Amino acid sequence: KFEIYQRLSIVKTESELQDLIDELIDRFGEPTQFVKNLLEIVRIKNLARPIKILAISDSNGAIDFTLEDRLAISIDAISNLQQQFPHEVEMIPRENLLRVKYKFSERKNLLNRIEKILKILQA
Repeated sequence: KFEIYQRLSIVKTESELQDLIDELIDRFGEPTQFVKNLLEIVRIKNLARPIKILAISDSNGAIDFTLEDRLAISIDAISNLQQQFPHEVEMIPRENLLRVKYKFSERKNLLNRIEKILKILQA
């Protein structure tokens, strides 16, 4: 298990992650929900890295993205995000924070929502 955690920590691309997932399935069968969540977190980290997101946190019905540099995300990407999630996107410049609100009923799909947001921000 330790070797797998080490390999997960150095995965940098989607193809590397997919290769590791395929290997895990070959060795251990279908992953548990815990393992699927762990793999999704690795995917999210890889999506966040190029757009200089330092941290992602859940804060009272909102996902907070702490930016290293708010200029790393284009105005067009923010605009696209606002179109996808109307009335849910807020920039907090003094904290280099991008906040996207969500309904409590959407909490179970939080990792998918974060991945979708990151893909929009990369565009």
